[in-house]
Amino acid sequence: MKSGSPGGADPAHPPYLKWSLKDRPDPLRKILMGAYMGRAIDVIDFYEFLARTVRIPLIGKYFFKPIINLYGAKYHSGRATPLRDVLPLLAEAKSLAVSECSCRARMGACSHSTRTCLKINTGAEVEERKGQLKSERVDAAEAARIVSQAFDDGLMLQVEWCIEPYTYCVCCCCECCCVTRRLRFDSGIESGVSPSEYLAEIDAAACSRCGACERLCPGRAITIPQLGAGDPSVREKDCVGCGLCERHCPAGAISLRSVRPPAVARDRGWFHHFIIYLSCYLVLAPHFYVYLFLKGGPGDRSRPLDW
Repeated sequence: MKSGSPGGADPAHPPYLKWSLKDRPDPLRKILMGAYMGRAIDVIDFYEFLARTVRIPLIGKYFFKPIINLYGAKYHSGRATPLRDVLPLLAEAKSLAVSECSCRARMGACSHSTRTCLKINTGAEVEERKGQLKSERVDAAEAARIVSQAFDDGLMLQVEWCIEPYTYCVCCCCECCCVTRRLRFDSGIESGVSPSEYLAEIDAAACSRCGACERLCPGRAITIPQLGAGDPSVREKDCVGCGLCERHCPAGAISLRSVRPPAVARDRGWFHHFIIYLSCYLVLAPHFYVYLFLKGGPGDRSRPLDW
């Protein structure tokens, strides 16, 4: 995996946890993952509900939004990751399973394949035993083929954690269905999609002004003016370093520069995990089931199985 150099990176950018295949197969985490995977459709609805709470005047911005951001950072969310960094992770995995994308199964708003959600190690084990959606074991070669095809199709790759920093999944996220993309880019919940170490840079002299990168960029961070009307630009605050623009630039005018020095993802102590699990079981789970009750019961998929 390509790594940034702390010495050479821009000090204005904060460090982030470099991805690894850290795993924590303890029973309490497996129970949490099983509860999530067993009700994946309902969890998508719950996250949509959370996104709506941040639009409530005053308390949405100053109360709900910080709490949801904390939840994403510490409990369950993901980081945009270029294909070049995803492939080594998949190659190192001890076990892999592909399952349906819960966002596309629930939303049914596009024709992208649903056979794209790759569970890793403990994630694969729990998905196979407890998952609500269809899944099957795959080897590293098939997993690499799935994410490469998704990336070529314009889907943003995310490496996700269930209890940070323990990875469990690689998601292939589309603009029309992905809940975490909407959390960040529509609702302003930054931890919905955390940025990678990279920032896209455009060589203005090589740019053909075709606009492919502008159309694909998840954060709408790229502006491509007409020839003679100025240079192409990237708004740094909106770029998550996913690498889609670099991959799909026909002129080869875009590169990714490492700007966020990686820090080592360290295992947390027992007290940290005690607090995390306690809050999950005593706070998060009750709120989820109250939401289901008030909603009137479990949700259903909007899209039929396509594989």
